[in-house]
Amino acid sequence: MMHTEAECGNGSNDWGAAEHTWWQMSHYLRNGCVVFSYWNMVLSKGNVSPWGWKQNALVSVDPETQTVTYNPEFYLMKHLCHWVNPGSVRLETTDRDDVLAFGNEDGSKVVMMVNRSNDDRNISVKVGGQYLNTVLKAHSFHTVHIK
Repeated sequence: MMHTEAECGNGSNDWGAAEHTWWQMSHYLRNGCVVFSYWNMVLSKGNVSPWGWKQNALVSVDPETQTVTYNPEFYLMKHLCHWVNPGSVRLETTDRDDVLAFGNEDGSKVVMMVNRSNDDRNISVKVGGQYLNTVLKAHSFHTVHIK
């Protein structure tokens, strides 16, 4: 099963949109999807799609000033795409909303943790026989690569 179109948002390109995309991604991957596709990779100034309404994008480009803005959802995708390799498998986790884990073919593991709350959060993640104890700052994404 493949997820082929993320919600497009409203052009806000803010941290809340990235947290919502995280929720979508984790929901679909936990429920059988093996692919999650993001709809708009790049939009120009104003974040208006070719079909005429404001949407979010990973990257916004202003052709007048020739500037590029990497939006929060870009960094969310980068967290996963940098460490989760083709051929990896999702590993089961007990946290249903804020942790995703993957096993890469090379034997390494990737754990992505998200804190969508207004307060820092203590978290303990067990991978194999080892525990990772850390504090996740409020509204933050964290990726751990374990070899």
